[in-house]
Amino acid sequence: MKSNVRKHKKSKRNRLFIPLIAVALVCAGVGAYFYYDYSNRVYAKCQVELGGTVEPTDFLKDTTKEASFTQGTVVSTAKAGEYLVGIESKPFTYECTLEVDDTVPPELTVKELTRTREEAPAASDFVVEVSDLSGDVSIYFGTGFSLDSYGDIPVTIVAEDSSGNKTEANTILHLVQEYDIEPPVIEGQLDKTIYVGDSISFKRDGVVTDNVDTDIEVQVDSSYVDINTPGQYTVIYTATDSMGNMDLKEGIITVIEQT
Repeated sequence: MKSNVRKHKKSKRNRLFIPLIAVALVCAGVGAYFYYDYSNRVYAKCQVELGGTVEPTDFLKDTTKEASFTQGTVVSTAKAGEYLVGIESKPFTYECTLEVDDTVPPELTVKELTRTREEAPAASDFVVEVSDLSGDVSIYFGTGFSLDSYGDIPVTIVAEDSSGNKTEANTILHLVQEYDIEPPVIEGQLDKTIYVGDSISFKRDGVVTDNVDTDIEVQVDSSYVDINTPGQYTVIYTATDSMGNMDLKEGIITVIEQT
């Protein structure tokens, strides 16, 4: 009889112990879930454009809270890619991803070139300036072209950065049998007389001619002219052809008082 009582008590204790273990395991699981699943507090990933700025608070969903990058976290947006960053917003610390995107194409400026068949240019020879935040730009021809015929040949130059963003620019290759060494000629009425306060068109009555080019524009340096003060002032006229040959002329602007 006593043996049966002991067995009954042991069985009863077992029945009580098993539910307690189950409750403890459930609580532990819920606690672990809320500890590791912090999607309701931070963004798992924050995107920023190459060269942009990012703050630790950008990762927080609650904008009223303060945050800082954890010690040892190095934040840089100088290169496209994904980077792990530590975010501390008391009393929690999170591990998030910073995604640096490069969606802006390079800036490209090109020029026309004059070459003979013996001096076929590279794509980079047409480039005046190219810039990109990545600092890594490839220059190449957008389309092929032939040097079989002399004359003006359309050329497309492409600038592509390391993220695949492209900029295209069109220009002209002037293919000649031999180089032009003859400069353009500036002619016309370059000396002018005006009254004090009058406006003046410096390029008017001036023309430029060249043995090859037909679209040369005269450049004027009139920085020394004061149309509000009587006197004589020098104006510099320059014209440059596609081969770099240049002509320079001076004109005298005379400013007089009305009588």
